[in-house]
Formats: sequence, C-alpha cells, structure tokens
Amino acid sequence: MRKDIIQLRNLEDRLRNKQLPAYIFLYGEEDFLVQDAARKILKILLPEKIAGLNYLKWEGDFDKFDDFLGDLMSYPLLSPFKISHCAQGELLFKKKASTSIQKKLLHILKSNVPETTLVLITCAGPVDKLTKLFKMIKAAGEVIEFPVFKTYHPGDPQKDATYPYLQQRLKRHHCTLPADAFFELRRRTPDNLWALINEIDKLMAYIGYEQTITVETVKQVTPRSKSEYIFDFMDTISERKLKESLFLFNNLVRHESSLLAIHQMLVNHIHLLFMARQWLNQVSKGSIPSNFSYNSLCQKYLPQWNKYINTGEMGNWDFLFKRHPYLIYKNFLSALKFKEQALLDVITKMEQLENDVKSKVINHRFLLEMIFMKLCQNQ
Repeated sequence: MRKDIIQLRNLEDRLRNKQLPAYIFLYGEEDFLVQDAARKILKILLPEKIAGLNYLKWEGDFDKFDDFLGDLMSYPLLSPFKISHCAQGELLFKKKASTSIQKKLLHILKSNVPETTLVLITCAGPVDKLTKLFKMIKAAGEVIEFPVFKTYHPGDPQKDATYPYLQQRLKRHHCTLPADAFFELRRRTPDNLWALINEIDKLMAYIGYEQTITVETVKQVTPRSKSEYIFDFMDTISERKLKESLFLFNNLVRHESSLLAIHQMLVNHIHLLFMARQWLNQVSKGSIPSNFSYNSLCQKYLPQWNKYINTGEMGNWDFLFKRHPYLIYKNFLSALKFKEQALLDVITKMEQLENDVKSKVINHRFLLEMIFMKLCQNQ
C-alpha cells in the first residue's frame, strides 16, 4: 500500500481520537487524492461545517489574504473549534511563489495561533521544500505528499493503483471497463487520477447505464493527450519527415490556443529527452539495454534505478522519473533518436526565443517552426 494512503489512515484515526496537530498540509501531483483527503478530514472534524463560524477558507484572492490571516488569530464564533483552510497552497509553496505572503503567514504561525484553530493547507502539485514556511509546518504538523500513481505491472488493471478509484465510479452506473479499454484510456489521458476520473465520467455519460466501455468507445470519445502529439511530433523530426512534423505542429496549435503554452510544453519535453540521454550516459554508457521493453522497465530497471536515485548521490531526477512508467518508457525510446548536443542547442534557442517573445514584437510561430526545421535537417 502506498505510503500516503497509510499516513492518511493513521491521521484519520488520530483525529477521531481528538489528537489534533497544529497544521495539516496535503500536497502532490495527484490533486484528486489531495482534495479527497481534505474532504475526509473535514467530515471527521466538522460534521456540521458552517462557513464563517467554524470553517474559514482562502481560495487564492490576494486581496483577502490579510483577512484570512486575521481570522487565524481569532477564536471561533458559537463553536468550540474551527478550521482555517488555505485551499490554494500552490500560491504559497511552489517555487517562485510570493515571498511577501510567505513571510506574512510564517509570522502569524510563529505567533500564538489559538489551540482551537487547526490550519489546513491543500496544494496541487509539488512544493518548494526548502522554504522556512514548509520546514516549520513539517516540524510542527502533519505533512502528506500524494505523488503520481505508477504502474509496475502492465497488462493487469487490478495491479494498477488507479484502478480501484475508477471502479468506484463505474459501480455507481453499473458499467464495466475491460483491460484493453482501460489501458487505451491510460495511454490517452494525462498521468493524473483526476483526469482519468473525468474521462471515465464522460465515457459513462456517453454509453449510458449498465453498459461496457470498449476500446472503440475510448478512441471515439477520449482525444489523444497533447503529450502524445508531442511524442509524434518529435519522432517525425528524428526521422527527418519535415512535412509530417509541420502537420503535427499545426495540430498542436489547433488543440492549444496559447502558443506560449505549446512553447513551454515543447521545452519541457526536450528537457525530458535531454535528461533521459544524461541518465543513460551514467547508468549504461549512453545506450539502452538490449532487452529493454515496457515490461522490463517496470519490473526490472525502474526498481533498480530507484535504488540509485534514493541514495541522493546522483542528484535530483524527479522531473524524469516522477511520472507514469509508460511515459518514462516513451521518453527513453525517443531520446535515443537525438544527439545530446542537438537537444541542448534546441533548449538554449527556445529559452532565448521565449525571452525575445516577452520583450519584442516578433513572429513567434515562424521562429519556433524554424528551430525545429533546422533540428529536423540536422538529424
């Protein structure tokens, strides 16, 4: 069982026995689990939640942040206990978050917050663990991270950590999801439980009550994720298929209204490929193992590599490995098609182009296409 699930169950038991920490901080890439954990905690502590009396919530409005801090120092009204919920923790704890509001919250928490107030913080995504604020909360409260679900046993949905959550949704409508349809959905959906549940709800609404979701239904209803388009785009470049790569780039632009968003997705993807090349240089002399497959990655190489990573001696590789094994597998296969220096050159050019776009009037799309056309020609 996952560490976060065990931590949450232990916390729930302590809360039922009235053993309350000063702070509860829930965060991680699996935002569905973060929000679900918050709901469970609120249900235990406040079965009759009354906004403004025993429950106060800050949802990211900076104009109301000082009011939220003031409420932290006040005693509950007509209630022996209250929860102050910071529901947009990413605005405080992510890298490059506002240091001024961090300092404000840190100052208040260091003061004498009434024992009748429990501070609950929820945050979607990773956090900056080096801040004084995070360290103080971790030392004095309960911190639970909900990382991305990973599948180490492909082929059997029962061994996929996300499957029980999807089954709960399916049972409500008496629908079924065969193994082949489940893995097709996995391939087409971002590596995120909330995204999977949203797609399951959409598929059930499409097929109706007491029906089976087939592979054909998944292909018809669930569009391919942007990451799939990006993989295809980079593959056509590696194979010097300029016409096909421009066609796929147009598809990306059509599916994403912001060119800067596409720019950033491509930069992130190329960073992944570059890191994959660097990893192979360290562990297997720059080449991929001869028996490398999705199964061998999940069952052999990832467990081995995680041992190296957990020692901390090889640096931080979370950006490469904190994702679904299927995406890790595709990253390694795609990375081998490019020279390491070529990837580094593209990253440098794209970062410079992003700076130029923000400071000058230029044809962003044309210059972006030119970078990849040159990469395609040099392959």
